[in-house]
Amino acid sequence: MTMLDSGDTSKTEVPDNTPGNESSSGKTEPRAPRKARQDKHVSALGLRLARIVNPNKWSLRARFVYTTGFLLLLGVVTTLVLVTYTLTQSAEDSVNGRLDSFAHQLDRNTLSLQASLLDAAANMAAMDNVINAMGQKDLTALQQATLPISDRVRLITGHPAPHLQFFGINTVPLLNTWSLQALGDERRQSFDMIQETEQEVKSLTGYQVLPDGPTLSATVPVLQDNLLVGTVEATATIADMFRQMSVPAHYGLGLLLDVTYLNILDQNTISDGSGDYLVVGQFGLTDMDRYGEQLDKTGLAPDRIGHFFIRTIPFSNFDGEHIGELVLFYDGTEIMTASNWNVNLLIWMAIGGSLLLWTALYLNVKRIRDFFSRMKKVIIASHASDFAERFESDSMHCLDILHCPNKECPVYQDPTRVCYLETGDEAISPKWRNSCIFLNKYKTCSGCPVYKLRQGDELMEMRHVVNTMMRLWSTFLSQVGNLLEEVLRTSGGRRPGLDDVSRYLEQLAGLTVFGHDLQGVYDKSEVHRQLEYVFEHQFGLTRFNLLEVNASDNRMTPVINRYELDDSHRDVFINCEMCRTKRVAEDVISATNPVLCPYFDIN
Repeated sequence: MTMLDSGDTSKTEVPDNTPGNESSSGKTEPRAPRKARQDKHVSALGLRLARIVNPNKWSLRARFVYTTGFLLLLGVVTTLVLVTYTLTQSAEDSVNGRLDSFAHQLDRNTLSLQASLLDAAANMAAMDNVINAMGQKDLTALQQATLPISDRVRLITGHPAPHLQFFGINTVPLLNTWSLQALGDERRQSFDMIQETEQEVKSLTGYQVLPDGPTLSATVPVLQDNLLVGTVEATATIADMFRQMSVPAHYGLGLLLDVTYLNILDQNTISDGSGDYLVVGQFGLTDMDRYGEQLDKTGLAPDRIGHFFIRTIPFSNFDGEHIGELVLFYDGTEIMTASNWNVNLLIWMAIGGSLLLWTALYLNVKRIRDFFSRMKKVIIASHASDFAERFESDSMHCLDILHCPNKECPVYQDPTRVCYLETGDEAISPKWRNSCIFLNKYKTCSGCPVYKLRQGDELMEMRHVVNTMMRLWSTFLSQVGNLLEEVLRTSGGRRPGLDDVSRYLEQLAGLTVFGHDLQGVYDKSEVHRQLEYVFEHQFGLTRFNLLEVNASDNRMTPVINRYELDDSHRDVFINCEMCRTKRVAEDVISATNPVLCPYFDIN
């Protein structure tokens, strides 16, 4: 910022405190270089992203190793997820199937017990002495008729004798078979099932809640001369039924009742309380504690707790009113452990197989990359006539396989030439074609046992091909160098490279064109101008002289002078025999020997 005082033209510089442009004493970096570096990073990132999204610019590793590895990983993960889900679902379905089977078994046992209770009650209600005793309310006669019949029912049904209770009109308890009290079960408070049987005058079966817990009951009206004289009830507690059926291994049962039945039940019947439910029975393997916790916490019956699989079955009383839950448990530890073991085995096999596949792919791609890298070095070196770079070759001698006696054969002398571009029908160089005496026998290289042994590995075949090409190329350049040395009358002493050959050929072409241009010239001065142009533009010379020899006078005269000659050349101009080139009649090059020509040594 610049401030001007009124009446004074002097300027006072005030530091600019704009962020990013502090004075030299500050530490904040100038804005322009920082923005330039950020732009550089953004540009580099853009180029990298452009390379990633363009498959044409991918390397071999990106194409085969990274892309295939990513797709392989994606496929393995997807397969593992699907297979793991399938195996886990299959294990859970197996457990649920076992729970279904267990539930059907319970249904069958319940129906069987229900039919047995109904038969027992009906048999009692149909006996004349029972009917007469109940009609006369003779408890002694009723006892005498009841006890032996109870034993007979136990023998006929195969179940323990059911509890029988006899009621008179208006649900008056008369007798029960488990205590033989004259007034029946004094603990009982619910007579709904007896009352409905009296009202409807029909048999009923179903659940009801008694002091001993949920009970499966069957009630049958007792009729005398078509008049109702009482009711017979046969009962069996659910707990007794579960104890008798021997719950199988890995299974469990839990019995829950609604909390509204708390006042009906004996306290010793309740094993635990869980919110709105009372636990009145546990059989086999169960985990009612965690079941109750989850039920209280979520309000929903869980279908699995840890390794326990759970099936909750509601049950109702004889009137269709919901009274509780029957909880089935199955310990799925073994099944889930086996399923997890299979899943883990599959995961490790998939990971191991994928790693082996990826490693094999990586090693093969690395082998191909190494081949291309070496071939690039070989080709680049050949440009400079350096043919020391070659591929490793496994020598396979014809003598070891075919017992070839032709020691003059180039293949015999160099086993690496077996049918690779230098012999047989696949040869490139006609010079060595048909040089193997066995070609007439095998007709083609593919029929030769030596060739067959060297087939199969394409990279190895390409190594032999490249080596052969380099050998042919080396021979070609050597021959070209020798020819050029003869034509140009030089002695370079080394194999020319491609640039050398190209330059020599351009020079030869220029000389050829110059030879055509010289035809039809008028005099020597025109030839001299042509030579000056060629030396300057065709050969790129900047310092050169052309001397004309007059044989009759034995003198030399400069006709083109692009390099100033001093008085030291006067002697050779007067006597051209002093010039070494004139004496030996060939090129004289003093680049390596400065004293070779004392007159024209222009280094």
